[in-house]
Amino acid sequence: FENANFLILENKTSTGEGFLARDFLRTADADPSVAGSALSGARYQLATIQILGASTSEPGLRGKIAGERIEAEEGKSLEEGRPFEGLKPQPGGSYQRVAFGPVTSDGWVVLNQAWHPDWRASSDAQILPIHRAFLGMSAVRTLAGKSVTFEFSPPWWYPCCAVLGLISWIAAVLLLLIAWFFPRLFTRPETTEPTEAIR
Repeated sequence: FENANFLILENKTSTGEGFLARDFLRTADADPSVAGSALSGARYQLATIQILGASTSEPGLRGKIAGERIEAEEGKSLEEGRPFEGLKPQPGGSYQRVAFGPVTSDGWVVLNQAWHPDWRASSDAQILPIHRAFLGMSAVRTLAGKSVTFEFSPPWWYPCCAVLGLISWIAAVLLLLIAWFFPRLFTRPETTEPTEAIR
């Protein structure tokens, strides 16, 4: 049941689980000191993408993050980008798999989830390199008409840690039950001091 107060939380410009950014700023730095500049680019519809050596002729490139400033590409003025386009995920996804249908134009598909090195992306069975967007999300470069799928592939030791944790909890509960029902197993027998033999 929703009431009138829920309208306060409504955001009609939400980008949802992912969005297409047609224009971007580049940064080679992932230092927290550039986070403010990286996020301020979104105000102008510019995604900040962490890439090394981006070509100045790359479509959609509007500038770069230099230290704590946004700078336009040499010989150009910094212009506002085209609006971000919210992307709806295709049905059948999960928290470990998000697929977006064909995008309307070339650009960067940004996944609105925390960046993690174990995310993988593909388009038409081709693996795509993942870059950091806004220093804290994942993004891939794609062409118009292409679908993009993000999948989280946990490392081998994730399930091992889960199994070890489960075994530890079971062992702790068993020890507590044994201590509760058989307290003599965990107590020392009372010892009496030897007395001198009666003469």
